[in-house]
Amino acid sequence: MRFRKAISKAEIGNLLPAQMQVMDFVAGLRLELAIIINGSNPADLDEVEETAKNVESASLINKNVIAAATNPTAEVKELKAQILELKAEIKEAKYVPKEDRRASQNNGGNKKPSY
Repeated sequence: MRFRKAISKAEIGNLLPAQMQVMDFVAGLRLELAIIINGSNPADLDEVEETAKNVESASLINKNVIAAATNPTAEVKELKAQILELKAEIKEAKYVPKEDRRASQNNGGNKKPSY
């Protein structure tokens, strides 16, 4: 929109061929946007503006989707905290080898197993 206003103020809009207007418009865009717009080969200023809006909207939607996927919700954070607590409890629990459990069951649990 600003580009169109600038052309109108300079009163050269009708003097510049459509392809030159498109090239000037694309030259003012961010590089990644300009590459995509050039690939669509817009015919005139209306088409290049519409394409730029659509590409920018799609980029914004993608950024929001990525942000939502990488920022866990409170529920996910709570579940991760619970998992960490459970892991700590498991580490604290004493591991008894299978052989030791059998030996203590066979001798009533009073004798130490022989090695």
